[in-house]
Amino acid sequence: MVAPVRVTVLGPEGSFGHLAAEQHFGHGVQVSARDTIADVFDDVERKRVSYGLVPFETSTDGALAETLDALAASEARICGELTLPCTYDLASKTGNAADVEKIYGTSHALAACEQTLRRDFPKATLLDVRSGLGAAE
Repeated sequence: MVAPVRVTVLGPEGSFGHLAAEQHFGHGVQVSARDTIADVFDDVERKRVSYGLVPFETSTDGALAETLDALAASEARICGELTLPCTYDLASKTGNAADVEKIYGTSHALAACEQTLRRDFPKATLLDVRSGLGAAE
């Protein structure tokens, strides 16, 4: 019997990292979630997992400095690439745009949607959180 592939990703179950791992390795993949890119690289270097999956670039920010820095300081090497289209949804308790006072999102999501959010919700406070799931909570 073959053991499942073990992968560490950035972000909790349901995050883009988790979805990318399942898309690349299949639904049988064993995924560990980490809070930072450095944590993902640490798991790979300590051989806790076979692979680490981190974001390399985004359409709004380009290459991610944190990933590039971790890659330069590590013995880990890139062995694959996956392009994952990312979409963002805005949810509210009432469904009424006029009731929105605060918008929670990751820095990347807020940056990608900034023009729309500023235009459609000019009075809302934008709050940066670690994950999209954290924003939903």
